[in-house]
Amino acid sequence: MNEKELKPCPFKPIPNFEGIYWITKSGNVINADGMALKPYDNGYGYLMVDLKRNGKRKHARIHRLVAEAFIPNPYNLPEVNHKDENKHNNSFKNLEWCTSSYNKTYGTGRIKRSLRMKEVWASRRADNGKNEN
Repeated sequence: MNEKELKPCPFKPIPNFEGIYWITKSGNVINADGMALKPYDNGYGYLMVDLKRNGKRKHARIHRLVAEAFIPNPYNLPEVNHKDENKHNNSFKNLEWCTSSYNKTYGTGRIKRSLRMKEVWASRRADNGKNEN
């Protein structure tokens, strides 16, 4: 056996599309010809690909494909969260299974703090402008 035979495969088949498409841990989708599919933004910030089988097309969110292939879901949680809140970062290390309520409220504390800091800095800039005149 050579070294290549000992390394685990860097991609896994996509369920229901075995033998047609594979996904990597970083979210690259490969077809049977070894070509990477070009993802597109669905208008809500999520990267998507179109998978085809038997003349039918399925729109698939890449983060969901990565999670299904590489992240265990022992509690059958329904949604996938982007930990860093960057919907284009579909690395398996950035994703986690979660509940709908967790996903909807994730990061809201950070957002509120960020908005409050913007208000504070705007107020300080306004005060500094008054003192300069």
